[in-house]
Amino acid sequence: MYNNKTVSAIVLIAGNSTRFNSTINKNLLEINNKPIFLYSLDILNSNQYIDNILVVIREVDKDLVQASIDKLERT
Repeated sequence: MYNNKTVSAIVLIAGNSTRFNSTINKNLLEINNKPIFLYSLDILNSNQYIDNILVVIREVDKDLVQASIDKLERT
């Protein structure tokens, strides 16, 4: 909350990585054994002013994204 207002962040990872020339969403690729999009979630989650984080994904990526988030929550 900031100035008595709820703050939400939106992470857009719904692309299909066509320009990246990949069949896999580039946000799901890993750097140091961690999907790229989780680096953004970590930073947003540590911000004291952000109340909600909305992740926009493609339906086809839903299971992979959820598994990554579940893994993050367990650590």
